[in-house]
Amino acid sequence: MLDLNLPSTTEGDAPVVIAIHPPDGEGPDVQVHDEPQSPESLFLGAPVQAVPELARRANPISYIASSPALPPFFLAAGTNERIVPHQQTLILDAALRRHGGKVELHMLRGARHGDPLFEQTLTTPALAWLHALRA
Repeated sequence: MLDLNLPSTTEGDAPVVIAIHPPDGEGPDVQVHDEPQSPESLFLGAPVQAVPELARRANPISYIASSPALPPFFLAAGTNERIVPHQQTLILDAALRRHGGKVELHMLRGARHGDPLFEQTLTTPALAWLHALRA
């Protein structure tokens, strides 16, 4: 577990959100998200269309408006993403900003899911961002 010694705003609250994704490897050019065997459907335990309330509850955007205090977000996506469309990152960014969230957004042109470009390009800015949170 990575311990950055970051203060929490309220006991039990996450002070920061970090998501690290492995490379997507070789596969279809586009991930189909509404099939019964899609990653989303498998996560939910049923086809997405069959459990809309559960899908809504699994969507982090559902909690932004009701959150008393949003943690800071460092968002990064590749424009050649096949697993999670980069447009979803833009939607999350817009929703967070609409509700006063502090967001640092990085869109990497041509990068795919887990592309080495993320590490090569964003390690230094991500560490600087994390250290700035401690200040």
